[in-house]
Amino acid sequence: MKKTGYTNIVQTYIRQHDEKQPILTEQVSAYVAAVTHVDPAVVKRTVNVILARLEKQGDIVRITKGMYCKTINTVFGHYTPDADALYCNRFLRDANGHIIGYETGLSGLNRLGFVTQMPAKRCIATNAYDKRIQNHWNITLRKPPIPVTTNNHRYLQLLDAIQQLHTAPVDTVNPTRLVCDLVRTLELDTNILIRMARQHYDYRVLCTTIDIVLGDIHESA
Repeated sequence: MKKTGYTNIVQTYIRQHDEKQPILTEQVSAYVAAVTHVDPAVVKRTVNVILARLEKQGDIVRITKGMYCKTINTVFGHYTPDADALYCNRFLRDANGHIIGYETGLSGLNRLGFVTQMPAKRCIATNAYDKRIQNHWNITLRKPPIPVTTNNHRYLQLLDAIQQLHTAPVDTVNPTRLVCDLVRTLELDTNILIRMARQHYDYRVLCTTIDIVLGDIHESA
């Protein structure tokens, strides 16, 4: 297939790609290979050339080696999503959009509303925890208690938060009430929450989770 044909395929991939997700060279090559029925290793060099040309044209922006993002058109002109956020997203979702990670640590507590302090580095518990992170990225990867899925990531994130309630600089007025509110807002099953605490966390997390859940039930009654 001529390079012009490859270019059209790459442009189609980019148009369909979620603007909040990074564009990875390997994924683009795999897409082109699937369409053309050619080995990804064979098309990768051509794909690299095409992506470099599209970057020069301003259609995409290079974040780091092998990673790009789309430029977004608005009434105020072009802009690109935050590079750190895009880089984080590769550890939160896989190429198919399935959830493989969640934010934890101080940055996770900040996101959930337990602390107002925003740390310099974002901490992510992810199935891709063994990936190497270059020093200039303000990201720390952590191994999750169990493999992260679309169904369990909210439970794990909240249990991580409960685990840190007694050690982190929590400054919300009523952290226990916030846990209960998050259970309702995220539509979590308290039985599943307690079971996961029992199976994958220490005794203190289990006891704290049970106390909060039972306290909320009694208060509601």
